[in-house]
Amino acid sequence: MGRLSDAEINQRMSRLEPILSNKESWTEDAAASASVALKAFYFWVNALTSLSGVEKIAKPLRAKAESLNAKKMEARRTLDEKRKQLKIIDDKIAGLEMDKKDLIEKEASLKREISDCKKQLENASKLVTGLESEKIRWGEDVTRLKERSKLLIGDCIVAAGMLAYSGPFTSEYRQELESLWISELDQLCIIHSPNLCMRTILGSPAVVRGWVNKFSLPDDNLSVENAIILENLRRWPLIIDPQTQASIYIKARGLEKANNLIVHKATAVSYTHLT
Repeated sequence: MGRLSDAEINQRMSRLEPILSNKESWTEDAAASASVALKAFYFWVNALTSLSGVEKIAKPLRAKAESLNAKKMEARRTLDEKRKQLKIIDDKIAGLEMDKKDLIEKEASLKREISDCKKQLENASKLVTGLESEKIRWGEDVTRLKERSKLLIGDCIVAAGMLAYSGPFTSEYRQELESLWISELDQLCIIHSPNLCMRTILGSPAVVRGWVNKFSLPDDNLSVENAIILENLRRWPLIIDPQTQASIYIKARGLEKANNLIVHKATAVSYTHLT
């Protein structure tokens, strides 16, 4: 019976239906009264009939289960594929998050650079604005220096002469020497600065002011000229200093240590032993 097709099984079961439906003749007692073999046949037929009924119910359920299993497998394959796609997307998202973090840090760095550049531009603008006025002064300085360059020969002659020869003389004699040399320059047609003197040529106003304020140098013309000579000479000077102004100036400037000077008094016992 298991080898028959569904149509054949249904055909044979329909042929048995009239016999099986007769509850008067098809009973266990009727079969047992006929013979023992018929009773066994009765149970066998009933079992097959029940099995056929169960088979009719189970077969569509089994087919449905197979269909559902097939759908389940397909759904699992689809799920696995979607999971793979999801992993790829997650990896891309993680990469984009890293790129986002790098871009945020780069943005912050660029903002700092922009801020620094703005400050630099502001400072540069202030500097340029401040230098606009300096440009005029520098132009005037260039013009003045060009004019002074024409006077260098005459100025240097007087300055060199004063450094070399005016040291022993008083202020009045120094002025006479300057006037004499200036007169000679005029006779030789050598141009020079007006109001020419050693202090204006060799003495920077800022430097002289520092000597006066910091090192107690007297502000008279003779003392300033002596300091200029002392600053530019190449040999040891002989300084006559009854008021100790030169000594105070030299010590205030630290020239003793700078030039390894040794201080002695003429009244000291060791003075006669100097070599």
